[in-house]
Amino acid sequence: MLWPPSPSSAYIRGFANCAKRTVSSARYVSHEFTADGLRVSFAADGETLASIARVVNAERLCCRFLRFVISVEPDAGPIALELSGPAGSREFIAALLDL
Repeated sequence: MLWPPSPSSAYIRGFANCAKRTVSSARYVSHEFTADGLRVSFAADGETLASIARVVNAERLCCRFLRFVISVEPDAGPIALELSGPAGSREFIAALLDL
């Protein structure tokens, strides 16, 4: 079953810890809730982009119900990570990240 996830799942806790570290990094700029998830913006640099990609690569396997989109704006603009999913995903993400 993809949704709802088990709140006691070690994978879910691992995602939360890894995502919290990424969101709370020095490169974090802002976040905003979307209709079905969350958009997190980061300052542009290669290390931040690589870190976000590592998080997405690992977590797409445990949070299979979530959609991850990484966008990079032109001319060294900000990097954004969007997380979205089925109904309830926004609340699930907010609870995991303590937002």
